[in-house]
Amino acid sequence: TGITIDDPCAGYTSVPTVTINGGGAGATATAVLDGVLTGLTIDDSGAGYTSVPTITLTGGGAISDATATFDKKSLDGNHYPSELVHTISLLSLDNEFAQIIDYKNLIKKI
Repeated sequence: TGITIDDPCAGYTSVPTVTINGGGAGATATAVLDGVLTGLTIDDSGAGYTSVPTITLTGGGAISDATATFDKKSLDGNHYPSELVHTISLLSLDNEFAQIIDYKNLIKKI
């Protein structure tokens, strides 16, 4: 299963705790850092997942929340990679329900 880091966040001073909730049980992951969140290592893929779970990162001293997107499979069985799911999700939200900007531009505005 693919996971795309949608927003790597910044300012981590330690590795955050990764929590995976919903859709099944038992999945665990570890955050991979290089100043920003560069990836997630799946330690245990869990079992019984019938929907896409939510990943939450807590702690680590970051200045904003990081987000991630999973690969998805359509009802007709077609596979869509996480990068495409992420792009389509942002396109659907932008200027409809939210203004989508990356964290670097957000920091410039503050």
